[in-house]
Amino acid sequence: MKRYIKLVNLEVARVAKVLLGGLAATFTIQMIGVWLSSNRYMEQVNELIMDGENVQSILNNHLYYMSMQNFSDRLYFIGPIALCAGAVFFYIFLIWYRDWSGKNTFIYRLLMLPTARLSVYFSKATALMLIIFTMVAAQIVFLKIESTFMDWLIPTEFFKEISIAEIANYNLILHYVIPGTITEFILYYGGGFIILTILFTAILMERSFRWKGLLLGLVYIAASLLLSFSPIFTLVALDKVDYFYTSELAYMFITSSVIAGAVSVWISHYLLNKKVTV
Repeated sequence: MKRYIKLVNLEVARVAKVLLGGLAATFTIQMIGVWLSSNRYMEQVNELIMDGENVQSILNNHLYYMSMQNFSDRLYFIGPIALCAGAVFFYIFLIWYRDWSGKNTFIYRLLMLPTARLSVYFSKATALMLIIFTMVAAQIVFLKIESTFMDWLIPTEFFKEISIAEIANYNLILHYVIPGTITEFILYYGGGFIILTILFTAILMERSFRWKGLLLGLVYIAASLLLSFSPIFTLVALDKVDYFYTSELAYMFITSSVIAGAVSVWISHYLLNKKVTV
C-alpha cells in the first residue's frame, strides 16, 4: 500500500505544475468573462435608464436579472472547462506514452519496482481521478468567487444570486461535472473510471503489439462499448424494451459496464505481466 501511495504521489507531482497553471488560466479567463459580461449588461441598463425606463420596466420588458446562471452558458465560462476536459483526455495517453520516451525509458524503472505491476496501472488511474476531482473542486470554488465578484459589479436591484446547484442544473456541462445527487455522482464518475480502464487497456495493447496492437486496441474499444450497451441493443432487437422500467434498464447497463471494466483490468494485468517486458 505504501508503494502504491508513493506511485500515486509521483504521478500527481509530475503534472502538478501544469494542473495549477491550467486552473489559474481557467480562473483568470472566467473572471475576465464575468467582468466583460457584467459591464456589457450595465451598459444596456444605463442606455435604457437614459431613455427614461425605470428598474421594474427594464426587468419586465427588456432585460432579465443578471446572475451566474446567465454567464454559465457564455464562451468565457464553457471554453476553459472544455479545454481542461480535452487536456485530461490527452493526458490519459500521455501518462503512459511519456514513460516510454527518452533514452532511459521511465516505464522500465516503474515495472522493475518490487511491487505488483498492477499497482503502476492503478496509480496512474488514481492520479487521473484525483486530477479530475481537483479540477471539479476548484471550479466550485471559482463559481463562488465569480458570483461574489459579479455581485460587486452589478447593483443589487439587477443582480440575482443563485446557488451552485441551480447553476449546475441549468448548464448541461456542469450538470455532469457537478452532479446533484450521490447516485448521479457514482454513475457519472464510475462510468468515467470504466472508460478510463478501457482506454488504458487499448494503450497497453498498442504498447505490447505496436501497429497490430493499435488496431487491436481500436477493436477492443468498440467491443467494450458493444458489451456495455449489449442489454439495450438486445432488448431493442427483441422489441422487449417496454417490458422493463427505466431503472431496470439502467441496472442492466451498469452491470454490463462494470463487467466491461473488470475485463479491461484483467486484460491490462495480463499484458503488464506477460507482454510488456523490461
